[in-house]
Amino acid sequence: LYLLAVVVAAARYGRGPSVLAGLLAVACFDILFVQPYGTFAVYDGRYLLTFVMMLVVALVMGGLTTRVREQASVARLRERRASTLYAVSRDLAAARTRPELGRVTLRHLHDLFGGSVMLILPDVDGQLDLVAEMPARQGARSDLGVAKWVFEHGESAGLGTRTLPAAEAVYLPLATPERVLGVVGLRPEPVDRLSDPAQRQLLESLLGQAAVALERTALAEEKRIVHLEYEAEQLRTSLLSSLSHDLRTPLASIEGAASSLVEDQGRLSATTRRELAQSIMEESRRMTRL
Repeated sequence: LYLLAVVVAAARYGRGPSVLAGLLAVACFDILFVQPYGTFAVYDGRYLLTFVMMLVVALVMGGLTTRVREQASVARLRERRASTLYAVSRDLAAARTRPELGRVTLRHLHDLFGGSVMLILPDVDGQLDLVAEMPARQGARSDLGVAKWVFEHGESAGLGTRTLPAAEAVYLPLATPERVLGVVGLRPEPVDRLSDPAQRQLLESLLGQAAVALERTALAEEKRIVHLEYEAEQLRTSLLSSLSHDLRTPLASIEGAASSLVEDQGRLSATTRRELAQSIMEESRRMTRL
């Protein structure tokens, strides 16, 4: 029963309480079952070995139970992290536009860390702008200078860091190995939540997936623009070729009729000259329509 109490204490409360339960088990055994009863005095020295063995067994069992408890806790954390990252990757893969990616990222960050979350991305001119925030709060734009520093240096800054710690939130880069795509501002609840290495690692993994998704969207947009430019160039080339072909025919007719009139030495009749002049006028009007 005493060893059972040690195991229960280790399973429910951890290593310290299990050690205390082991000591109390030995003390209770001494008081209740070793003569003289009701005192810590021991007349039979053989009980000292019993006490030592009881204490050693209790500590070993408590340690093993505590280790199993810690391993179960680590397994639960890993399972939660894996399921969270799977849900994030699934939602990011389903998003096709930058606003959709921003909403998915903010929603998952807010669900995991609470507080307020901000997404700051560069606009078409390269200037950082607050794209989305959850939930909206006043003064969110006051730390854009910190976000700009993070975007330029690719390092975290703000609340809880050594760089610009007076900021209202911690700002982290959305970065791939090639470039920084944006900045995420996070003020968790409680504020010291990111001091846990497991939470910090989970945050970095989530931001890494969001950065890859943003880069995929940016590359897809660049590919679309290049394709549009290629199609525009093809259309321009086809149009110029068509115009060149359509203009060549009336020009040839005009040139032939004009050369006949210029080289005429009285051999052409008035009717023929009129027909040539009429042809020049008609082909000129055709060119004007083109």
